[in-house]
Amino acid sequence: MSTLDNTFSPQTNAPIWKTSLQWAGYATVIGILLSLIMYLVDFNPMSGGMSGMFMFMGVGLIMAAVFAGLAIKQYRDRDNGGYVKYGTGLLISVVVNSLSATAGQIWEYIMGTVIDPNRYAKMAESFAETWGEAMPPEALEETVTKMAEGPQVLSIFTSGLLSGAVFGLIVGLIVAAILKREPKQM
Repeated sequence: MSTLDNTFSPQTNAPIWKTSLQWAGYATVIGILLSLIMYLVDFNPMSGGMSGMFMFMGVGLIMAAVFAGLAIKQYRDRDNGGYVKYGTGLLISVVVNSLSATAGQIWEYIMGTVIDPNRYAKMAESFAETWGEAMPPEALEETVTKMAEGPQVLSIFTSGLLSGAVFGLIVGLIVAAILKREPKQM
């Protein structure tokens, strides 16, 4: 039974798109800067074996968590009156990371086709040096050939969206749980 002085009214959520686009843009810019730094110092995650790949993936997960967390916090504190539901936070994380990963994939495509046309061939060569003995020769040759050709445009969008959604979901499950805040029920 409700009383006349009950101040609780159902809260409608503010749109998530402005905040999600803003933080996806920030994540993309930072990702491009990191990519340029790695390019300039000639860092290749393939050359370090599994440790180099895990370090590369770890940096990606940390960035995904930080930018998802900042986006959810801004949405909660500035856009939505101090409240954010778990599902909304999770959605923000997935959107931010999907958009920034797709933009990052586009950047990598530009790096490998316009800025350094030999980039994919160098990556294939490094892959062959690192993993060549661990793979059957025919599988190694097929992988190296595909790597040297570089990605197709359609695969850039699908891999960016898919990898971003997976990273966003993984970090969003944790970050959204930490940052959620729902209005008290009267």
